[in-house]
Amino acid sequence: MVPCYSVESHIEDLTQEKFSLQRALEASCTLAESLVAENSSLTDSYNQQRSIVNRLKSDMESLQEEIKAQLDGAQDVVELWPAMQ
Repeated sequence: MVPCYSVESHIEDLTQEKFSLQRALEASCTLAESLVAENSSLTDSYNQQRSIVNRLKSDMESLQEEIKAQLDGAQDVVELWPAMQ
């Protein structure tokens, strides 16, 4: 037969372990919630930055086309200049 104090001690140990595990679970849940919020914030920030980058790329392509058109026009003037003299 197992002594009564041994069973009571074991129950006390298990109870303490249960509370410790509950606290660890609560801390893990809090951390998980924090990570979800941080991930959402980072995703939003990334999407905003990606939108800006896409807009800047589009603007840059438009400017490159405009510069090319102006260079073509300037080249035409350079080529016609001697004939206009």
